[in-house]
Amino acid sequence: MAINFGIKDVRTIVNQLHNQMTDRTALEPTNTGEFVSQATALLGVGVDNVYNELMVAVSKVVFSTRNYAPHFKGLYKDELAWGGIVRKVSMADKDTPFDDKAYHDIIDGQSVDHYVINKPDILELRFYGSVVYQDMVTYYRTAVKNAFRSESELSGLLSLIANEMNNKWTQWRENFARGLVCNYIGAKVQLDNGVVHLLSEYNEETEQSLTKADIFKKENVKPFFEWVKARVNTYSRRMTERSGAYQVTVKGKKINRFTPYDRQHLYMGADYLDIINATVLPEAYHNEGLKYVDVEGVSYWQAFAEPEKINVTPNVINENGEYQDGTAQEVDNIFGVLFDTDAMGVHVVENIIVNTPLNARGLYYDTWLTSNMKYTTDLTEKGLVFLMD
Repeated sequence: MAINFGIKDVRTIVNQLHNQMTDRTALEPTNTGEFVSQATALLGVGVDNVYNELMVAVSKVVFSTRNYAPHFKGLYKDELAWGGIVRKVSMADKDTPFDDKAYHDIIDGQSVDHYVINKPDILELRFYGSVVYQDMVTYYRTAVKNAFRSESELSGLLSLIANEMNNKWTQWRENFARGLVCNYIGAKVQLDNGVVHLLSEYNEETEQSLTKADIFKKENVKPFFEWVKARVNTYSRRMTERSGAYQVTVKGKKINRFTPYDRQHLYMGADYLDIINATVLPEAYHNEGLKYVDVEGVSYWQAFAEPEKINVTPNVINENGEYQDGTAQEVDNIFGVLFDTDAMGVHVVENIIVNTPLNARGLYYDTWLTSNMKYTTDLTEKGLVFLMD
């Protein structure tokens, strides 16, 4: 009997997310927890109507296509070709100091036992489940020959279709990754773990009462975003310290983690990053200490029409170490998210493209995509969500 390790067919969710992220529909509540291990489920959209749109060739034919470079590349981890469950083993700190026997309690006629047992305090987390979907496109060899003047033009059409289908499938994977980030933000906000309110902290430190609209005024924009730049760097440095801060504790295990700079990722609202690059970095470019860790600008988090907002039902972990459905989280004014590379991950289980043989009667063949991906979140790793409120 085949074993199904929580594999989900995410054919319906992918349409919902893809439409929001490509500005076809407005922001709407989305259950991101369905596809995150603590995982995520998403899948495809779009019907290619090219064969209904072609006309008889008259003049020059231009094939409009280009390769799409996906965002969120830092989320991709190792491939998982075999097995359905990922295990993650950590060791918690214990209150270990014992009574000293080297300088105290040395008594004639007695021995000191150095075979005292102090077992490691181990925490094992498990990630299981993946998301699967399929898509296909049909290539006709002869039905559209009258639309072109030569074999090379027909080949150009076939190449266009292949490239655009690849672009679509690439964007689907990107949308899953984007949904994974939204799920993470929603979970951190629900648990109120590592959430930083930048504008509130700035007003408290400077004894001002600026609103979000105020920070974009000429007299405020430079000093405010200089402070924000420094503040994010401060939190980045704090993440390098071995502690239990900015992470979830489960089963009472005192897991003290630290995240070196080269293991940190910062996804920042692209509009804010543009302002920082224009107002802060030109004067500080020479100072290596002021540079962020690995950073990527995010044009929008969930919906193209409302770039700073998400509306998701995340997957969370409880105090017993069990993953469970969270509650709906509508979060606005998102500045960015800073996280350990192990806090989120995209793993390729299987992603294959196969062509069918040519149909001898209809003179066409199909190209099928079968995708099986694992999207994981670990809230016991360090991470921070920055809000502009």
